[in-house]
Amino acid sequence: MEKMNENTIGRFGHLREKYLHEYRKDEYLEMALQGEIPEYLKLVDDEAGHFYSQTVDALMVAHGIDDKLKASDPIKWNGLANNARACAREIVIGELIGE
Repeated sequence: MEKMNENTIGRFGHLREKYLHEYRKDEYLEMALQGEIPEYLKLVDDEAGHFYSQTVDALMVAHGIDDKLKASDPIKWNGLANNARACAREIVIGELIGE
C-alpha cells in the first residue's frame, strides 16, 4: 500500500478530520490506531470535491450564470459565481463533512 502524506488531503478532508477529532473521538481514535485516517480522509476529500463541482455547476445553470453573462457583465458574473461556490461549499460541508 502506498503511503499518503498530508499534502494529498485537501480542504474537505481536513474539515472532516477536524469534525471527527472534535465530535467523534472514539471513531477517530479507532481509525487512527488501525492506520486508516489518511486513506479515509483522501476518499472523503475526493467524494466531497466531486460533489462540490457538481453542485457549483448545477447552481450556475439554475441561476443563469453563463458565458453570455460573463461577457456582458463580468463583475456581476464574478459576484454570482462566487456566491454559487460559497453556497456549494456550505452544502458539501453540511451533507458530507459534518454528518
